[in-house]
Amino acid sequence: MAAVLLLRKLPKMLNSYSMKNQTSGALIAPEPAGIRVSENLKALNEQVSNIQCRYYRVLAPDCEIKTEADCWYFRAIVSVSYTHLTLPTIA
Repeated sequence: MAAVLLLRKLPKMLNSYSMKNQTSGALIAPEPAGIRVSENLKALNEQVSNIQCRYYRVLAPDCEIKTEADCWYFRAIVSVSYTHLTLPTIA
């Protein structure tokens, strides 16, 4: 029942989110008023973001589906995941 309610609200939620506001990279929470964040923390956050960017950029080619075996494994994982998600809703 909760899934049906969520599916009804999903188009409204998607329409209310503007893709123009989406930024690339790590999202940084806005600074609350009255709390000062040191420059060292900001620099550390920037370094972590850069490291994550480089890591995922290097990792991306390894995750591509290149062969028929890769495609078979991908389909098997998707079908098992789909079954595990939908079977409890039917039963």
